[in-house]
Amino acid sequence: MHFIISEKDGYKYSIKSGDKNPIHINKLYGYNSIYGEKVCHGTLVLKRLLSLIYKKKRNNSLNDFYFEINFIKFASYNKKIKINLHKKKLYQNQNEIAEIYTSKNSFFENEKMKKKYTINTKKKKSNNFATVFYLLDELTKYVGTVYPGENSIIQNIRIFISNKYKFDSNKIQIYSKKVSKKLPLIKNKLIFENVMIYFFTYERPYLKIEKKKIKINLLNEIRKITEPVLIIGSSSGIGLEIFDLIKNNKKIKIFATYNMNKFKTKNSNIKIFKLDLNKKFQFIEKYFRQYNQLRIYYFATPKIYLNNYTKNKINDYKNFYINYPKKILEIFKTKRVKFFYPSTIYADNNNSIYAKIKKKGEKILNNCRSEKTIINILRIDEINTKQNLSLIKRKLPSFQEMLEKNENYRKQIFFY
Repeated sequence: MHFIISEKDGYKYSIKSGDKNPIHINKLYGYNSIYGEKVCHGTLVLKRLLSLIYKKKRNNSLNDFYFEINFIKFASYNKKIKINLHKKKLYQNQNEIAEIYTSKNSFFENEKMKKKYTINTKKKKSNNFATVFYLLDELTKYVGTVYPGENSIIQNIRIFISNKYKFDSNKIQIYSKKVSKKLPLIKNKLIFENVMIYFFTYERPYLKIEKKKIKINLLNEIRKITEPVLIIGSSSGIGLEIFDLIKNNKKIKIFATYNMNKFKTKNSNIKIFKLDLNKKFQFIEKYFRQYNQLRIYYFATPKIYLNNYTKNKINDYKNFYINYPKKILEIFKTKRVKFFYPSTIYADNNNSIYAKIKKKGEKILNNCRSEKTIINILRIDEINTKQNLSLIKRKLPSFQEMLEKNENYRKQIFFY
């Protein structure tokens, strides 16, 4: 048993439910999120699941009904979501994405929470099943647009239907309570007629960058650069930080590339262009043929999922961390090149495919050094980037702050 939710389904559901959170419908927004793509509404996944499991009972009035779903991972569009009723799990791309329960679990039924939101309604549904579907639409609208709002995640939904409940039939009432100031976890309760829905939500982490004045020691190093600079992958993360630093040198030519996140500059010495390394290696060779020396900062990367070991993802890692940088070095092997390659402090972590490939990339690129080719490889500590976002709030330094504090970082970046 399986179902597929298409991007078109997601867009229609965002209109129907009122949950127009861009994480579900905006491609670029999804790409820049912790997921790396648009994701399905959790309530839409649940509705499809309930429709299939209780297909024969949909027209009946369900009494004393309980159902729970616990989301482990997000669901992608246009890919099969398989239901394994024996294991009570949902799978997508062979990854477990949710657990389901039909045996009632204890919950915070008696816990006091402040009323957060009220929806006046006179909509009457034909049966309990239809009522639940309507309430799930209102639930996702509340989570995605009210509280927590744009940066939200639904983690768990528990549905109770009982004739013992005598809630208001003209008002949907939602109660919410944040667990603690340190944790982004929120407990919620929705009540209406004979239905009670408990749900856990999270405040989804997002990247917040505070731009700081560049210290004089960094400016001095930046002003010493004399050769043209090519920054591959300069629209986000460390690549963007390096671009923002080096653009302070207006005496050199700077070439900055992006793939998804287009950006602009007014500096006449800077050329920005789109570069998809999967397609345009010939472009690099032709465009930079005229330069006899070049400083290259390589920050191109696919989305990093440390627990994703699919064949496609492993091939992505190999291409971006081994094959592509090696190919770039081959293109410029007759030129005088300074090449910077970022690695990770977790390169010696043998439990991660990502770390293993990074370490292999270090070894292969080290062998590419020559009289004309200088290669600096820096194992970078955890810093404030999208890849290091966590549900638990952490104060991580920016790459600029690491440069200011750590002389080894400066030596590798500025080649001295």
